[in-house]
Amino acid sequence: MMAGTPRAWSRVVVGIAVCGGVLVGGTTWSAVPSPTNAVSEAASTARVTSADARFAMAMTNLLASSAATVTNSVGEQDVTETSRAKKQMYEGMINIQDKEYEKAVPKLEFAIKEDPTLLGAWEALGWAYWNLGRKDEAQRLWERLQRLDPRESLAFNLLAQLANERGDLEKAGALLKASLDLNPDQYEVRYSYAQNLLWRGHSDQAMPMLRQLLVEDPERMDVRIELARALTELMEYEGALDYWTKVNDAIPDNPDYLIPEAQCLLGIGEIRQAETTAVHVLDLAPENLKALNLLADIAENG
Repeated sequence: MMAGTPRAWSRVVVGIAVCGGVLVGGTTWSAVPSPTNAVSEAASTARVTSADARFAMAMTNLLASSAATVTNSVGEQDVTETSRAKKQMYEGMINIQDKEYEKAVPKLEFAIKEDPTLLGAWEALGWAYWNLGRKDEAQRLWERLQRLDPRESLAFNLLAQLANERGDLEKAGALLKASLDLNPDQYEVRYSYAQNLLWRGHSDQAMPMLRQLLVEDPERMDVRIELARALTELMEYEGALDYWTKVNDAIPDNPDYLIPEAQCLLGIGEIRQAETTAVHVLDLAPENLKALNLLADIAENG
């Protein structure tokens, strides 16, 4: 299938998502996964839904940028080479979408060789290496990008993901901070850095960041959930309860969110409400151990 067909363009948008980020004006969103995989399927769905629109917007911007580059090229040869490089990049992204990583690698390597300014190709190639088990090559590739342009935040974001995958939260945090020093307006990187701070026990720094992120985008349910979880862990039950209530209004009948709401209710002395919520969880999931334990605690101490 040719990369210029409408169907292929739509798949490139998904391909960029699979690569782990969205290219927007030379920067990327890199979603660093929690080492505990704590975000539930419902929260992930809420986040992906909002992310889909950003992926489409990013591809529109990238394609517009590509057209401008071709139009403004000085010579016919420059136009041809730029078009070939971008075509290979797009086709490589489609290969990654199809999990055909071996096919993607030579196309993306060609794209970078012909046009090193194609940041999407650097990102996609690294993830192709990673999925082929060539993790050291992914690391070296993105370190090379970092050396070529130390003012570009993309390399720091990608290297942070690798550090996180390897369990090096300190290094991931340092890289995310360096990225934000270069470009403090990266919403997703700020969110990832706040999560990183929480995982490393720096809630005093993370909480103001999360609150500000939610002020900027009140529809971000993943940020609200992160705040609710953190406050629950800190036993600030009254503050956490407000967030959990809004989460459960938006994503009803989810035991993963109803249980902490019940725990917060119990923590502030609303025993009967906590009991009602726990019973509701058992209606949804009769073998939910957290609900059973919560009801046992209420029976023993209530």
